[in-house]
Amino acid sequence: MDQLVLLTLFNIKRGYTVREMAADCGRSIGTIQKHFRDLEEGGYVVKPTGPRKAKNRKLTEKGLELLRQEHLLGE
Repeated sequence: MDQLVLLTLFNIKRGYTVREMAADCGRSIGTIQKHFRDLEEGGYVVKPTGPRKAKNRKLTEKGLELLRQEHLLGE
């Protein structure tokens, strides 16, 4: 699964959990978690600390800019 697809899906459905995304994409939870870790390390997504942190992931400005560059996000 391409990380750009993951970013796009995540942007469309805020609060998308790894479990939901894995089920919808036909991928394992581990695969989706790895992609999210890579996106977090790349600075495209942040996962706050505290309760429900996975549900509160957010796209960073860098993540939004990538979607704009790829014409996957409106102005």
